Amino acid sequence: MVIDASAQYIHIMLHGEYDIARQEELRSELEPAYCAAMALLDMSAVSYIDASALTELIRLRKHMPEPAIIRMVGVMANIRRLLNVTGLVKMFEIYDTVKNALTEWQMEQGSPRR
Repeated sequence: MVIDASAQYIHIMLHGEYDIARQEELRSELEPAYCAAMALLDMSAVSYIDASALTELIRLRKHMPEPAIIRMVGVMANIRRLLNVTGLVKMFEIYDTVKNALTEWQMEQGSPRR
């Protein structure tokens, strides 16, 4: 996990399969983002999620202050399909790379590009 408090965002790198057996672990991994203006979730090493993981993503969104943003990067096709089918894709902004997501964040914050 990478935290950049000056930019008011948190970068969380997730990995593996998230199912009911790992729900509490996922909740613990996401909790640091509850107060962030933007959560950047790197999903490139996540191969599977189930309804319990979706529950934790919804919980994250509900705990974040408005108008907080959740950006996901590296979302595999099967997970993207699940987000689309459930309609939850509307809760997230999906990017191909961390660099693209952060560049847009910096532009929105009025910061110069790195």
